Amino acid sequence: MPVPSKRSALACLTKKRLITLAREHELDTAQAEPKEAFIEALAHSKAASFRKLLEALTLAELRTIGSTHELATSGTKAALVARILAEDAPCPRRPACSTTPRTRSRPCSPGPSRRRSG
Repeated sequence: MPVPSKRSALACLTKKRLITLAREHELDTAQAEPKEAFIEALAHSKAASFRKLLEALTLAELRTIGSTHELATSGTKAALVARILAEDAPCPRRPACSTTPRTRSRPCSPGPSRRRSG
């Protein structure tokens, strides 16, 4: 399945949860409206960015979105959000680590010789 869109991710949530998200983002959608109306309202909202919506969800909800879109569902909340957004997840052990190897600015030198003379 392709990378999740804001709309396809919202479709994985319950209507009750969509109502809560709509209220949190001050969207005027009547509670009697169908689930699709809440999905559309949230999908078109500029205030409710995809990242903000995902960060407001629980780990269980993120895992549901991940499994629906055939993504790995293990890891932290931040890792799942990054995976859903199709971003490279940061390295959990070292925040500054990158996928490319570092190069040294100067070659290693063996240092002074410690041989004893004479």
